[in-house]
Amino acid sequence: STGCWKTAISSITAIDSEGLTGQASFVVSTAPSEPPTISRIADQRTTINTPTGRIPFTIADTETASDELRLSASSSNTELIPDANILFAGTGPARSAIITPAGDRTGTATITITITDAEEKETKTSFALLVADNTPPTISHIPNQTVLKNQSTPALQFTVGDAETRADSLIVRGSSANQTLLLD
Repeated sequence: STGCWKTAISSITAIDSEGLTGQASFVVSTAPSEPPTISRIADQRTTINTPTGRIPFTIADTETASDELRLSASSSNTELIPDANILFAGTGPARSAIITPAGDRTGTATITITITDAEEKETKTSFALLVADNTPPTISHIPNQTVLKNQSTPALQFTVGDAETRADSLIVRGSSANQTLLLD
């Protein structure tokens, strides 16, 4: 906990028409102010010349409304990710960042997002952003399948592709999340 508890003894006095008084005293305590919170953000990856998708995170503070919290960001590698290329979206506690790498650059940067409340208390979260020049392979959409018990699906039609590797050189593997129903 940050700060310290503050207390004050307060009194209320009532006086009647004959000058008699009644008095009550009570203690008012204020809890210490806490810094704002921001959710953890997992490490991210994008490809050269491609902005990230929306990177979601949440913010909160016990004393300051979410829309009044200030967000800022910095990059450990501004030649790869200029600070001005880290943009925020969202309202209330649900926020996101979109990060655009500098043109024709690859590498890794640590992105630090800082949240500051009305009392200038701040919290930071950091994550790595890899900007790679190798794009992952793509697989076309495969529609959901329904089969009768002890039967097989027809041959599944799909295509694979990759910017750096010929399709016939890609390794294609299948797996099942339910080994009792469908073996790998």
